[in-house]
Amino acid sequence: EEVLALLEKVLQSHMSLPATRGYALTALMKLSTRLCGDNKAAILEKMPLVERDGPQADEEAKESKEAAQLSEAAPVPTEPQASQLLDLLDLLDGASGDVQHPPPLDPSPGGALIHLLDLPCVPPPPAPIPDLKVFEREGVQLNLSFIRPPENPALLLITVTATNFSEGDVTHFICQAAVPKSLQLQLQAPSGNTVPA
Repeated sequence: EEVLALLEKVLQSHMSLPATRGYALTALMKLSTRLCGDNKAAILEKMPLVERDGPQADEEAKESKEAAQLSEAAPVPTEPQASQLLDLLDLLDGASGDVQHPPPLDPSPGGALIHLLDLPCVPPPPAPIPDLKVFEREGVQLNLSFIRPPENPALLLITVTATNFSEGDVTHFICQAAVPKSLQLQLQAPSGNTVPA
């Protein structure tokens, strides 16, 4: 009983990972061969498919037909909705009197899709990555700058700049780096092992 209650908590918890739930289901299946009871067979049997025959299905079909008829009979007001939206925007603007209204919408149903043909086929270049300050201790500061060459967008060049704000020179300076196995790292020779003050 305690084991079943624990497995039930694992299955019902929203914090359980799918793999954890899989282990719990496997444990339940293995326990089902060892447990005796009347409800064991009922727990493991397949659920029947829901049938949509009968009076409830007829009522749903009538409701969907009525909704379709109402949507066809009601005209679609395009301009009043746009003016209502502008009225709401005017309320949000408050005291600003010079409100710029957007151009009116094209009432033709396919008009907006034609403008998609004017778009360029080349995706815009990615935004540059800003410089990062990654280390600062005892007067030594490390900054990373990033460059992505346009001819090889999968490549990312990272330059490490070491700055010494202390009063004395930093000697025998070594910078090490590590990346996950899914990435490749190629280190170039540093400009020196001394960071002057």
